[in-house]
Amino acid sequence: MSHSLRLTWRAPLLLLLILGGIAIALTSTLLLGRHWSARPIGKRIIMGWKRAVAWCVDLKVQLHGRIHEQPTLLIANHISWLDIIGIGARIPTVFVAKSDVLRWPLIGHLARLSGTEFIDRNSPVALRAANTAIVKRIRAGEHVVFFAEGTTGDGTQVLPFKSGIFQLPIEHGIPLQTLALRYVRDGERDTVAPFIGDDGFVQHLLRIIAAGTTELRLQLGHTLCQSADSHMNDRHSLAQSCRLSISQQLEHNPVSTTPLSRLPGNAYDAR
Repeated sequence: MSHSLRLTWRAPLLLLLILGGIAIALTSTLLLGRHWSARPIGKRIIMGWKRAVAWCVDLKVQLHGRIHEQPTLLIANHISWLDIIGIGARIPTVFVAKSDVLRWPLIGHLARLSGTEFIDRNSPVALRAANTAIVKRIRAGEHVVFFAEGTTGDGTQVLPFKSGIFQLPIEHGIPLQTLALRYVRDGERDTVAPFIGDDGFVQHLLRIIAAGTTELRLQLGHTLCQSADSHMNDRHSLAQSCRLSISQQLEHNPVSTTPLSRLPGNAYDAR
């Protein structure tokens, strides 16, 4: 299918999905309350919506490994805004975003309505409040995804991790689990999916739609259960350990041409 033909029908359909998502989120807020996204029915609604978006942008997702049975802080590398769609389509999670996302047309409003936690890294007070909210969400039974690089990369390597978030597992005994992300197109590393540099969201979105099928491979690592008396009670060491774990997962699972099954139907930040 030609690039122009893809854009002709997929772009309008995606806009309808986004507008429909906002309508659903507003209705759910009115009927189920401000915390509707944390309810089982809310999680199913959000996962279903993200699966529809994944289908619309022709994103295939494959998940390897098992998520920890207890509410967990998932530490992931970060490549694209597509990360949120792909992860959220397969795992019921809460995402942490920098406050800049709120300014994204439509998407920022939808993220706020669907329960995303926001961080203003320029405000220590706001940062402490966000950390408290993250702990509360995990204590309430939710998995929280945190992109610890603090920015998006091109997928060739895992960037250094910001260590601030790793104080939470040490102080509160929250389980940690790594999540390695890799994009593949035609059996090679995908160079279209990365959302980096001066990319504009709309321009990048249109390139994703025009380029055709991309594959997102998610690899869950081992769970590290932290506590205040753990032998690894330094946040910098813990951050380095998680970064090394993700790097090793990517090295041990190189890109291949193994076909993936289709999934049925930058902005995230760390400090």
